[in-house]
Amino acid sequence: MHALRIVGTALITAAAVPAAAISVANGADLFNGNTLVAPGAFSGVVGLQIQSNAGLAADCTGTMIGSNTVLTAAHCLTLDSSGIYATRIVMPDLSGAPGTTTIAGVKYYIDPGFNGSVSHGSDIAIIKLAADIPRGTTLYGVDTGTVASDLGTEELVGLGTVGTGATGVIGFDGRKRYGYNAYEFTFDQVLAGAGFGTPAGFPTDAFGAPKGSELAYDFDDGTAAHDVFGRFLNAPDTGYVAGPYRDTLATAGDSGAPHFEDGKIVGITSFGISGGLFQGGTCGVAGSVDPGHSATSCTDSSFGEIGVDTRVAAFQGFIAGHVPEPASWAMMVTGFGLIGGVARRRRIVAH
Repeated sequence: MHALRIVGTALITAAAVPAAAISVANGADLFNGNTLVAPGAFSGVVGLQIQSNAGLAADCTGTMIGSNTVLTAAHCLTLDSSGIYATRIVMPDLSGAPGTTTIAGVKYYIDPGFNGSVSHGSDIAIIKLAADIPRGTTLYGVDTGTVASDLGTEELVGLGTVGTGATGVIGFDGRKRYGYNAYEFTFDQVLAGAGFGTPAGFPTDAFGAPKGSELAYDFDDGTAAHDVFGRFLNAPDTGYVAGPYRDTLATAGDSGAPHFEDGKIVGITSFGISGGLFQGGTCGVAGSVDPGHSATSCTDSSFGEIGVDTRVAAFQGFIAGHVPEPASWAMMVTGFGLIGGVARRRRIVAH
């Protein structure tokens, strides 16, 4: 699970977590099987292109929650310390096919709790566009449920690089894809299970993120050997199987990508961490729950990794300050709930 699609990989360290175990992969998409969305589906899930004042460029994913309002990850707007030079949405995807529509962003709002590090949480932002999106584009509501109601199978839609769970990231085609996985824990629960907990009643996890504000899922291949939560958190579940292994993990370029439940956004892609968190940061060795790795990082978007998403219900106040009033909202929604919804099950199916 990872972030923007830019050159390089940023390592994030916090508490005593092994540095090699956690990273933002900076760029990607979805894994396993025929995952391309049908033409016109998920029309309100859009590509984002961002450029900093220093010239650094990146791709992300965003979701339309108003006619000119995009929900995405805060780290997409903080590429470096120079500030944002320009942003734009790209519809229907980032492939550059004929008929592509682009609209510039003009205002940016980052949750005040975000300090520039995805591990610190509050990784959520809103972009206001210079013009409304084309009429008929689907707008999505945001979930306002509890942590308990947010756990379970969700559907992920994103743009960016592609690959397989066995090999990790392969390449980039900019097309829109979907897949499934199940939120099984909040990320503070995962950290606590790995020995990086904070005292009961303490408001934040070991990285400083508010407890209950992030949701976690693992990338399974159908075997117990690479089932992170099964091996270390006593929650065996080797992945949704509908044919070959169909679990999904977000990767670079999916930063800000939505996880849907019944057409509403439950989480947005923030970062990824290796299952090696539970094994002293090791990966790619005999017995490791995370058998794959790149030359520089354990997080190459392969089996045995964990995706961590911002839980949108934890940021209702921030979002409500930048979206239309409910009465206007009801009039603008097109096709609400007709695409992107899945039955609530314990696992159906890459950041």
